[in-house]
Amino acid sequence: MSEKSEYGAGQIQVLEGLEAVRKRPAMYVGSTDARGLHHLVYEVVDNAIDEALAGYCDTISVTIHEDDSVSVSDDGRGIPVDTHAEHDRPAVEVIMTVLHAGGKFDNKSYQVSGGLHGVGVSVVNALSKWLEVEVKRDGAVWRQRFDHGQPECELERIRELRPEEGTGTTVRFWPDDDIFETTDFTVSTLQSRLRELAFLNSGVEITLGDERDGTSTTFRYDGGIREFVTYLNETKTHLHEDIIYFEDEAEIAEGLVQVEVAMQATDELQGSLHAFANNINTREGGTHMTGFKTALTRVVNDYAGENGLLRDLDDTLKGEDIREGLTAVLSIKHPDPQFEGQTKTKLGNSEVRGIVESAVHTHLGTYFEEHPDTAEVIVSKAVEAAKARKAAKKAEELTRRKSALETTALPGKLADCQTRDPSEAELFVVEGDSAGGCFTGDTEISLASGRSITFEELVAEHESGETHYCYTVNEEGKIALEQIHHPRLTKEDAELVEVTLDNGESIRCTPDHEFMLRGGTYCEAQNLESGQSLMPLYRKQSDTAEDGITIDGYEMVKQPFMSDFWRFTHLLADKYNLQRGRYSADAGDHKHHVDFDKQNNRPDNIERLSKEEHLELHREHAEETLHNDDVQEKLRELRQSQEFREMMSDRMQEDETVALLRQQAKEQWTDEFRERRMESYNQTYYEHTTPFMQQVLEEDGDLENYKEKRQAESNPNILRKDTTIEKFFENESELLEAVQSHNHTVESVEKLDERADVYDLEVPGTHNFALEAGVFVHNSAKQGRNPDFQAILPIRGKILNVEKHRLDRILENNEIRNLVTALGTSIGDEFDIENLRYDTILLMVDADVDGAHIRTLLLTFFYRHMRPLLERGHVYATRPPLYRIRYRGETYDAMTDEERDRIVAEKCDGSPDQVQRFKGLGEMNPEQLWETTMNPETRYLKRITIEDAAAADKMFSVLMGDAVEPRKEFIKEHAPEAEWVDI
Repeated sequence: MSEKSEYGAGQIQVLEGLEAVRKRPAMYVGSTDARGLHHLVYEVVDNAIDEALAGYCDTISVTIHEDDSVSVSDDGRGIPVDTHAEHDRPAVEVIMTVLHAGGKFDNKSYQVSGGLHGVGVSVVNALSKWLEVEVKRDGAVWRQRFDHGQPECELERIRELRPEEGTGTTVRFWPDDDIFETTDFTVSTLQSRLRELAFLNSGVEITLGDERDGTSTTFRYDGGIREFVTYLNETKTHLHEDIIYFEDEAEIAEGLVQVEVAMQATDELQGSLHAFANNINTREGGTHMTGFKTALTRVVNDYAGENGLLRDLDDTLKGEDIREGLTAVLSIKHPDPQFEGQTKTKLGNSEVRGIVESAVHTHLGTYFEEHPDTAEVIVSKAVEAAKARKAAKKAEELTRRKSALETTALPGKLADCQTRDPSEAELFVVEGDSAGGCFTGDTEISLASGRSITFEELVAEHESGETHYCYTVNEEGKIALEQIHHPRLTKEDAELVEVTLDNGESIRCTPDHEFMLRGGTYCEAQNLESGQSLMPLYRKQSDTAEDGITIDGYEMVKQPFMSDFWRFTHLLADKYNLQRGRYSADAGDHKHHVDFDKQNNRPDNIERLSKEEHLELHREHAEETLHNDDVQEKLRELRQSQEFREMMSDRMQEDETVALLRQQAKEQWTDEFRERRMESYNQTYYEHTTPFMQQVLEEDGDLENYKEKRQAESNPNILRKDTTIEKFFENESELLEAVQSHNHTVESVEKLDERADVYDLEVPGTHNFALEAGVFVHNSAKQGRNPDFQAILPIRGKILNVEKHRLDRILENNEIRNLVTALGTSIGDEFDIENLRYDTILLMVDADVDGAHIRTLLLTFFYRHMRPLLERGHVYATRPPLYRIRYRGETYDAMTDEERDRIVAEKCDGSPDQVQRFKGLGEMNPEQLWETTMNPETRYLKRITIEDAAAADKMFSVLMGDAVEPRKEFIKEHAPEAEWVDI
């Protein structure tokens, strides 16, 4: 490093103490959650295993004590207790208090070692409230205690060793609960790692005891990794009885590299390969795995070619074909392993590839020659896999071609988020269509195209690739246009109510669907009351007989908070286009209907042209339509008649014509003037006066008694009639029209005996739309999400169990194909996590048995075909509460029956006001869905990670494979641990 850099020797502090570890624990143990907690145990155990690798230890004991401490004992040589020359302290104290101290850095002490980048047991000491070390060596028992990493006392000689006692070390530590989020050790987590270590170090006996319940488990496997393969294949059907096993070694400058391989083929569709370097699970592979795969592919192809076993394939086998259903364990021991990354998940020593390649090529080739039956079974399985791979490749290409032809590469079911930064984006994969309020399929929606369309028709057209635009009320309270997203069937056989309006329209929907009230707030259908005012949609055709209107037959909508302000719908479409950059205002002042249909106000049917371009376009259109010979002759005859000339002369002198011409001279003046004038209106006055006038008009039929009733009301926000006209209207007739069309009101709400399938849609940004009945309603309860960064992909029903199918069959499943497309990573050989569109993937299913099954199916898919998503911590399970309890204005959530009972007893004095059980997410309203499941501040999540790939592989085979008996045994054994049982 350059001496000019300020990051040099002068800035580096020698870590004599361990304060740096306490300040940044995650740098040393990965995290401060349960994962980091258990890593403390692994680090101490690794020291004992190092003694075993050196040939001095064959028994290790791990004990979880009742006080949340853990002790690890071994019968190795014992940590040295003599004085360290450089530090002038006992060696055991130096090892416990100084980073990077210990025999692992001296090849004379350990030929091979594991551990956490050499930081060793000193990190465990630093992150513990107390740590005690007891050493048996040099004829005595020695003990020293540490407090938060610092020596509490000098190393003490406790007593002499008895003749029958051997040497060894015991380390007992109490994790610091000020650092770790939990200090509760999980037996199953420790068992997985200790079992793995026993497999990898044949002959070493490891015992795990739990004083909390008196249980104890011992792991010892004299067959080493051969028994590991047998264990992994316990629930699988193997294709040959023998476990293929061989070992080899090679001398390098640093010492001896040892290679061990064990494998067996099964009829599974997924391979199970596990690679270790110095007992460390190298999940991301490395040079040893590369060497193994390369040699395996070459050996199998060589044998198959030489023995004529590839005739049916007309091709060579690929590595993935050979590894299908193959269970293999590769373990190497290296005197100086180089791991890539702080997490030690990938081996980087370049020389290892050649060593492993040579070992596999030599020993596996010999094995095949000596065991032709086994070799032929393995080749036959690989040929079958190759045929399926080619079929899957065709399916992938077909899927890609289909996507290229669609209007969008993303699935239609996906309700995407607005952010394009994957690090900010979340994808909720939801069970079914967990939505709240919805409408029957015959309910009609008003479209900007001038059509009205039923939900059933809308869904069908959307699935065929059509886009639709609806009317919506934006944040400013103005009617605007928006694109409809994700119209769909949301629930089958749903409960219904019927809402009848004062305009005679009836709407059938689920009880919890929200209607927009006149003031812009929402109310569920079941809670609407007779006489309640709803937000209306009023439309009319423009008429040049009206003041200020210069064009006939164009649709106009009435803005709800702007008295008598009507706006052309094509101007709303124009605004939509400008906001989204479809064109700029510089393109021209004229708004043209592309299809010449002035009722079709879809934004994609509107374009801006200059005056000259617009006139020329209409001239060309007229040439093609009106300006044929017959029409031209008739027009000439008409214009030459005396009657026509007198009529035109009279019209040009009419006051209306003069006014019209004057108006046309003021380009765009009317709309701009009215926009500015409306912004100055006092909404408070208007919203109090107009409804009151409407009430008087409904009661009396006119406004004769308005003055007296206004005075009796004593509301200063209700204006006099003349003031209202002066402030908001041109004359009394305008006032009456505005009052009469102020809103629609509810006549009745009736619960129906019938049930029906119901539908809904999504409107991004505004989340409301207009029904043809003339009122605005909220879109689905799925809007519990924040659309800025949260996307939703509904999964209908239970996806395919990928444990039982090859890729070609998997890619035929629409739900899986939609999921792959939404994630953006592709699948199989083309999987690329760098293309992941969402950093956080949340599995949102109901809190019942079906929901748990769906989550397991999804996790199986991720594990088998997108494993890096799990390995890198991208996948979470949401945990919606099973119960919501209300008592005296307070709300409590319970995840289990036991928690519900405790809350009722402790918080509600045994008598809650309400206990609601959420059988499905669809039973939650948007606010509940947001609070319990989607709000990053309050939701319950569980991150799904893979600590032990071998254990995970075995578990997915047990739960999702064909073998029934192991699954039955698992359920019997673990039933008492279930959080809930749905019977």
